[in-house]
Order: sequence, then structure tokens, then C-alpha cells
Amino acid sequence: MTPLDALEAILHGPLGDHPLLVLAWQVLLFGAIYFGVRLLRRARAAAGRAWPRATLPLAARVGRGFRRVAGNVWILLAIAVLLPLVELTDVFSAIGLSGGYTLSVTYNVELYVLLAIGLNIVVGYTGLLDLGYVAFLAVGAYVYGIFASPQLGETLHATFNFLVPATQGPGAHVSMLVLLPLAGLAAAAFGALIGIPTLRLRGDYLAIVTLGFGEITRIFANNLDTPINITNGPNGVVRIDDVFIGGYSFGDITNHVGPFAIPPFLNYYYLVLLLIAVTVFFVARLAASRVGRAWTAIREDEVAAEVAGINTRNLKLLAYASGGFVGGMSGAVFAAGSHVIAPESFQLFFSILVLCMVVVGGMGSIQGAALGAVAIGMPYFLGGQLRDLRVLAFGTILVLMIVMRPQGLLPSRQRRLELTETIDRSAGVPQVATVSDLREP
Repeated sequence: MTPLDALEAILHGPLGDHPLLVLAWQVLLFGAIYFGVRLLRRARAAAGRAWPRATLPLAARVGRGFRRVAGNVWILLAIAVLLPLVELTDVFSAIGLSGGYTLSVTYNVELYVLLAIGLNIVVGYTGLLDLGYVAFLAVGAYVYGIFASPQLGETLHATFNFLVPATQGPGAHVSMLVLLPLAGLAAAAFGALIGIPTLRLRGDYLAIVTLGFGEITRIFANNLDTPINITNGPNGVVRIDDVFIGGYSFGDITNHVGPFAIPPFLNYYYLVLLLIAVTVFFVARLAASRVGRAWTAIREDEVAAEVAGINTRNLKLLAYASGGFVGGMSGAVFAAGSHVIAPESFQLFFSILVLCMVVVGGMGSIQGAALGAVAIGMPYFLGGQLRDLRVLAFGTILVLMIVMRPQGLLPSRQRRLELTETIDRSAGVPQVATVSDLREP
């Protein structure tokens, strides 16, 4: 029995095959875990919160070390660079996972890391609840798909057949170096269009409107095959080009570096890794600037920020556009790697999944968003055989996270101070957070 089979058996439970019985078992299972953790916390409080380092529980010491590693950008970058090379050695073959499969899973998780960082701008920094973020992914994917496939030539021939014969309309086939920023700009413009009618909406109302925009985008792509066939309707755009840089094709299976073969997913993996590194650099600089501080002020109290002289309208539009730009770039790479896109690839569930990644990782933290994408994405893609059970498990885990650790796995310093009480152990009086407390380590 492989570990995935064991996990499926644990999540399925012994009560039966009916979905309600499976759900009841999962509630009991995760409820037992929750109350077990509560009992451990009470035991720790009874023994004294400041345990000596020698008697500190192993889980707490592992957790502290993990947070230090996860907060170090250079360590994370080294792991990201070396991980696919380790996977290609079939190190996971003992548990039934081939190197090519794990590399494809890691590539998909990377795309979600990029999406989570982009959504973190809107949700984490500015506090705008966006349930339609998959629309930005769709816009970027269709921009790349239309201009890097025969679709544009076929559309022109069908529309102006007397000017563009079929033999002279092979499509545009524009380079990724041009289409990547173009897809980002198109999604940014779409984000600004979403932001204009939602400037005065907050909370649940904003979430419902953005959800509607996401669904409208998918339905629009599904029906935009008449009277002019732009998106090819439910059949989607096919035969999308690989990424070409000079004479090097990312999708060529015959690529070699010396005696070593370079699989296509490895090329796309390092392309997305480069985009993540560039995005993290600019987002971190943006968050530390006056714009980032203004976004934080809007998140804390929009009315107070407006009274203080902050142009909330323009800054909220900038947040939507910035998040949309990152989502559009992700969509372009997604289209290039999959070679086919269809409206059904951009359903509401994926917006919810990316939002869960941001919440679980820690809103307002770049490292937290990336960690949340890995923590949610890896089990999601590796657990494909679990089918709907993984959705039930993720929902239960998200509820437990909200109850037990609302700040997320790796929150920003400011977010952690907002959601946890700082108590003076000697006097029992809450402490006031100072400026030095808000500085990142």
C-alpha cells in the first residue's frame, strides 16, 4: 500500500461509502485532532508558557526552526532551484511517484505560488476580498493562446475570407517575450475595469461582485465563438505554441545539456521560478513603499485613510491592476505549458483554492502566500486519486486553521501582532506594540 492509498483509507473512514458518512468521519477525525491540540496547549499553559529550551516540546522546536528557514529567501531559492533536479533522480519512486510526475506536480504548484503572490496584493495588503481572481488567469491565457496559435489566422479567414485566404492565415505566433507583458497588461486593464464599479463595496458585497465577474469572464469566453470566433467557444484554443527564446524551444523533448536530457516541464519550471523571483522583488519593494503603507491603511480603516488624505480610489484600482498583472502573466505561462485552454479550465473553484492558499499561508506575507500555495497545492495535485475527498479534507483543514491559527502559517509581523495578544507575563497587562515590534526580522 502506497502512502496515498493509506491517506485515502484514513480520509474515507470505516463508516461506509455514503458521502454523508465520509463527511461525518472526517468531522470526527479532525475534531479529535483539534481537541487533542487544545489539551496539549492547556497542559503547556499549566506547566508554564516559558518552558526551558531543554524541555521545549519537539513540535515547538521544529516549528520555530521551520519558520526561520521559511523566512529566509536565499534558503527557499536554493531549495526551489535544486528540487526538480532531485525529483528527476526518481528519489520518490519508492512511494510510487515517478520523477516526471512529481516534476509536473511541482510545476503546477509553482503556478499557484505565482497566483497566490498576486492575490495577496489584493487580499493581504489592501484587504479587498476577491473571489474572481481566476478571471485574470483566463485573460492572460487567452491573450497568449490567441496570439501564439493558429486561432487568430482562422478567425481572420472566417471573418474576412475574401481578404485572408486559408492558405495565408497561419496565425500570429508572437514570441513569449512580447506576449508575457502583453498578457499582464491586458489582465491589469481588466482588473481596473473590475475595480471601477466596486470602489464603494466592502466585505461580502465585494466578494459577490468579484465572484460574478469571474463567472462572467468564463461564460463570456465560452460563448465568444459567434458571430466572430475569437475564443473558439467551449472547444477552447488548441495547438498553442511552445515558448521560444532564440532557437531554443521549451517543449522540445530532444533538448540536451551534455549527456543529460532536459524534459519540457523542467524548462517551464525554471521559467516560472524566474517570474516568481522577479515578482517577489517588485512586490516586496512595492509593499515597503508609500503605496504599500497606504494599502495597509486602507485595509485597517478605509474611512480613516481617506480622511488622512490617501486617495483610496486610485490605490484600490492600483491594487486590482497589480494583482491582475501577476495573474495575467501566470495565465500566459499556463497556456504555453498546457498547449490548450478552454473555459472549463477557469472555474470558480480555482479562485477559492488560491484564496485558501493566501489565508492558510498568512495574509500580507509574501513567504506566507508561497508557503500556503505549497501546503495546499502539493496535497491537492498529488491526491488526485482521492477525488472529492480532498475537497472535504481541505475544507475541514481551513476551518481548523481559522480557529487555531487565524494569522496563518507564516504571517507578517504586523498581522501576527494584530491577531494575537501580547501579554506581560509579570503584570498580566496587555503591552502596546511599538514601531520596533512591527519591523520585519
